[in-house]
Amino acid sequence: QYYRYKKRLAEGGPDAVKDKRSHGNRSKLTPESAGFLKGYMTSQPTAGLPELQDLLEDRFQIKMSKSGVSRCLKRLGCVCQVKPVKEKSERSYTMCGGFELIVALAFYLGWPQAVTNVILHRVQQIKENKVGGRA
Repeated sequence: QYYRYKKRLAEGGPDAVKDKRSHGNRSKLTPESAGFLKGYMTSQPTAGLPELQDLLEDRFQIKMSKSGVSRCLKRLGCVCQVKPVKEKSERSYTMCGGFELIVALAFYLGWPQAVTNVILHRVQQIKENKVGGRA
């Protein structure tokens, strides 16, 4: 790192090695685009983050995430309208819902009919062979 600073100092003088972060970290927004955003938000206070994203991309070729646009607005002192949150509808739950699924699947596959046929067949065999101790 020493040699990098030495090279910069030789090429650009003392201003080349000054810490430029005192103006804030690097931002995608230029002063022009920040001014545009601030003006747009004062004239269109109901604008949403997706709309602002599209404006920045179309007008300044700056692609930013929704959270990035939101942070920039906060830094500029603008307030973005938050979408109204839909109320969750109450759902009723049935305790035997799993059993109903199993019964529906069994009927779909024909299980009760198959069991009925097996029982009837076995009863018929017992009657024919007179097995069971009674005549």
